[in-house]
Amino acid sequence: MTAPHVLILVLGDAGRSPRMQYHALSLLQSGCDVTLCGYGGNRLIEPLEQQIERGSSPSPFFTFCPLPPHPKHPIFNAIKPLKAVFQFLALLAVLLFRRPRPDVLLLQIPPAIPTMLTALFVCSVRRTRLVFDWHNFGHTLMPAGPLQALAKVYETFLAPLADANLCVTKAMQGVLKGAYRGTRATVFYDRPKADVFAGRTGPREGAVLLGKLMEGEGSIGEFDASCVCVRTCLEGIVERMEASRGVTTSGIISNAGGLSPGCKITARSAPGGSVRRRTTTMKMKTTALQDTKRKNDAVLLVSSTSWTWDEDFSILLEGMVEYDARATKDPALPAVLLYVTGKGPLKQHYSEKIADLELSHVAIRTAWLEPADYPRLLGCADLGVSLHASSSGVDLPMKIVDMFGAQTPVAALAYTCLADEMVTEGENGVVFATATELCDKLVRLLQDDRAELKRMQRYVGKHGYGDWDDEWNRKAKDVILGSGVVIRPV
Repeated sequence: MTAPHVLILVLGDAGRSPRMQYHALSLLQSGCDVTLCGYGGNRLIEPLEQQIERGSSPSPFFTFCPLPPHPKHPIFNAIKPLKAVFQFLALLAVLLFRRPRPDVLLLQIPPAIPTMLTALFVCSVRRTRLVFDWHNFGHTLMPAGPLQALAKVYETFLAPLADANLCVTKAMQGVLKGAYRGTRATVFYDRPKADVFAGRTGPREGAVLLGKLMEGEGSIGEFDASCVCVRTCLEGIVERMEASRGVTTSGIISNAGGLSPGCKITARSAPGGSVRRRTTTMKMKTTALQDTKRKNDAVLLVSSTSWTWDEDFSILLEGMVEYDARATKDPALPAVLLYVTGKGPLKQHYSEKIADLELSHVAIRTAWLEPADYPRLLGCADLGVSLHASSSGVDLPMKIVDMFGAQTPVAALAYTCLADEMVTEGENGVVFATATELCDKLVRLLQDDRAELKRMQRYVGKHGYGDWDDEWNRKAKDVILGSGVVIRPV
């Protein structure tokens, strides 16, 4: 009996779609052959990369099929519909002629144009089961105007034509049923992969990772005072990790070696005019964290971002400036070391803003980490920060799922669906709407020996946010495969 073949379609960088990659891995583990179609760019998660290296035998096997990018011609930016036409024709060529007939096509939405129409046509011709996986509504990501209105009609009309639908929240399920012609969808929450986000990072692993980041600051005194204070903060964080778990990691940091290929801190000029790789993106005009005790007691915050327009990063920067002013007046407040991970179009814009900050008790760094190092950094953090502002108001940020998987509570930008279905104030995190409110929440969490923050950390460690494999087997497996697809034992 041949294994069922599931084709997963992502009209975007497949390496930046963790939910669809997790779908692929779960389907492989269920005995399906899987093809992931998407644009190349970032590496896939390690288990899928290993499947590619293993090849197509024995079955079940995994294949990555790169989609052809549209030509880099100015006309495609000037006339937007041309890009959609090109994508429609390219998808038809791949799905009808370059790939064998799949039993199931699983489509990520958004984008919805032209993928919904293309998938419906292909599945009709090839008699393939079609499942829409709604992460958000595509039209809400478009500028207001006639095109957005037309896109909403397009989504509304096509939504109920799929064989089945998945969505990421109960609120989205309600909108699909009420405003999308009675479309019925099964809620399948994003969950952390237990073998990727395996709770708190151990002191030894943490020492190695933070040692990489420390090595990126150069030797003590090599550059400016901010490098010295960041190194001191990282040493203090490692010492706290050791003390909390009764483990000694002496010597690990100093022998951590250079930065791993995916652990990048942007270069800047070193003394003498040469350019070094091990540097920081932010040259802070600061006398730099004067109080040694504060540096040794520093708090590690981590925020992951795609540096796009749907995240107002200025809220976090303004909050850090306000916290720095409060910490200057209140010696009981600890220093804050904030790492921002990710890459995207607005990174340079905000890096320049950060470089102009004059801070005494806050240090901000950006880093692009290897996939294996990112969950370790989250597992070292005292608190995660999410700036995701939902365009629809009914989706949830995957980055918070990752933080909960690392047993790290979160401070998250507030909207109704987030508070109703993910972040419970004072239990697994806090929510904020403005920079001042973020500052107030940080002061509250970091004062009085951090009693409230420690309580939230224990809560997240005990309750977590579930596990992908359990949730997928209960909620998504039957929806994707349906009753007509026979799974052979692996």
